[in-house]
Amino acid sequence: MKKHIGGFFIVLIFFMLFSGCDDSDGGEDDCEMPPLDCQLMPPTSGSVKIFVSNGYDVKVELFEGLIGDNAVLIGEYTVSDGSFVLNNMADGEYSARAYYEVEGESIAVTGGDDIYIHSEEYCAGIECWEVDDAEIDVSLDIDAFRDYLEGKEDNCFIATAAFGSLAERHVRILRVFRDRVLLENGIGRIFVKYYYRYSPPVAQVVGNSPLLRCCVRGVLSPITAVITFLFPEIEAGME
Repeated sequence: MKKHIGGFFIVLIFFMLFSGCDDSDGGEDDCEMPPLDCQLMPPTSGSVKIFVSNGYDVKVELFEGLIGDNAVLIGEYTVSDGSFVLNNMADGEYSARAYYEVEGESIAVTGGDDIYIHSEEYCAGIECWEVDDAEIDVSLDIDAFRDYLEGKEDNCFIATAAFGSLAERHVRILRVFRDRVLLENGIGRIFVKYYYRYSPPVAQVVGNSPLLRCCVRGVLSPITAVITFLFPEIEAGME
């Protein structure tokens, strides 16, 4: 019995000792130990990696800042292997524009990212620095663009089916919006890809129904009005 009581008191003493080390009741907050590769000095630069479509000689312009926001051209490159990296670049925003030639047609794709240098504090006030490099994707979905090229002279697509002609004003606005806005960003290119994949059968149905043509015109007309309001240069460029 005494042995059991003695063992109980030993466990109790250990518990009290270790619980006394618990700083959760007013001591310093729990902290995380710094990683083994902690960089104590702040880095002075990072890298910019630019991705383009593989298999093409692509001309790429690199800008400091965002295109359309007083960006400064800092370099021009020709890339043919899918990507390239620029090192020793200062932290900040960068953007790129890539020029493609597909089936005799030209298209420019833009994108941007930033180099971000930051730190995190660990136990004993140790500050570890790291850099998030910029990765700019200006690749082009070549298949989607070829679909666009094959369809731009075709009357089977929804807007053309609704308005009756590629030369109609609303259709021309939508085409310029596609070329100058949608095809110059990643989300827009995805939309165009799936539009040209799935819209022909829908357009065929619309084209065969006067009621549906009227309904689609009623939907697309305010959309083109919003586009010309937000992008007045689109209609100006149609002249």
